[in-house]
Amino acid sequence: MFVAVDVETETAVSAREMAENDRDLEFSGQNGASFRCLACGETLAHCGEAADTQAGPFVHQRNESDCARYANTSKPHRLGQEGVAKELFNWLSLEIEQIDIEHRVGTASNFLIADVAVGPPFNIVVEVVCLGTVDLKRRLQTMGGAGYAGLVVVVSSSPWSAPRIDHHFRRLGIGQVGRFEPETFEVQFGSVLRPEEVDFNSPEWNQTPEYLV
Repeated sequence: MFVAVDVETETAVSAREMAENDRDLEFSGQNGASFRCLACGETLAHCGEAADTQAGPFVHQRNESDCARYANTSKPHRLGQEGVAKELFNWLSLEIEQIDIEHRVGTASNFLIADVAVGPPFNIVVEVVCLGTVDLKRRLQTMGGAGYAGLVVVVSSSPWSAPRIDHHFRRLGIGQVGRFEPETFEVQFGSVLRPEEVDFNSPEWNQTPEYLV
């Protein structure tokens, strides 16, 4: 993991932030770990040797199976997911049980896998745009059917341009996207997309690039 919940402060932090604050980040034993996983709540410890790996510097002390379900995503995408989850956790004062990564939203026959999902009472799905298609129209319709609002956050290293997506969002009348910078973990959230306010029959959908719709 690239972020963790600091047990001392009950806030989500990145390893970089902890180092800048002169916290001791040496790998600690099972009884001395001071971090919990933001995704599953399990005990974490910091391992400097793992800092540049795909898995990240925060290491599960016992069982990583709960978090392995999104281990096959690219590192920039994982950074985006965890960076967004970190920001939402701190901003909305969430409990770990209220936030999830790679969470299934919808019914058995019509569902999406949310990059980040926030549960009651907020009910928000965040799509992190890095590689691949966005599938925006179907995702918004599925979110709406499941009672969720949405956010779209574009990773700065994505081949898809955030300003260009903003252009198409404005044409669709649905606001603008957020941004995530992996180097600094800075997140800027865009507009909250409320599916019930989106005109899915607008002719502008036909003018929207294939990678987005």
